[in-house]
Amino acid sequence: MIIDCYGNRFPHKGVEQKRPYMVNDAGNGVIYLCYSDAAVKPIIRITDDGNGTITQEWAYGSWDDKASLTYVPINNMIEV
Repeated sequence: MIIDCYGNRFPHKGVEQKRPYMVNDAGNGVIYLCYSDAAVKPIIRITDDGNGTITQEWAYGSWDDKASLTYVPINNMIEV
């Protein structure tokens, strides 16, 4: 199954706007957020490099493992 950063299956119609379920400020310019209470879910990582560039990436995994997951650019889809 191929999904986007919100967990929507591909192909899908339109973009469903959701509000974050959990947000974690990990410090050093890194914030994690997710939109689901599932055990395994899409997790978004927002990184501020301190020089005006903010990067958004996402991975699929456990919230407890968020720091060690492999992240892809926010608009990429992944197969799970």
